[in-house]
Amino acid sequence: FFSFQTRPSNMEHTKTKKSVPVIEKKPEPEIPDEEGVTPKQPIFVMEYLRDFNATRAAMAAEYS
Repeated sequence: FFSFQTRPSNMEHTKTKKSVPVIEKKPEPEIPDEEGVTPKQPIFVMEYLRDFNATRAAMAAEYS
């Protein structure tokens, strides 16, 4: 004798999530000052001179 278990009728079916398109935010263009230096560059230099780690300096200066 085989017994088959049936799903209760009040159980909801799993709904698949629809993927939502990702809208990428374009960074604002960096405008150099009269000396040709962008706002992120001095931050990068100061952070880099702190511990000679370019990755952390780039993150601190908010480069992508």
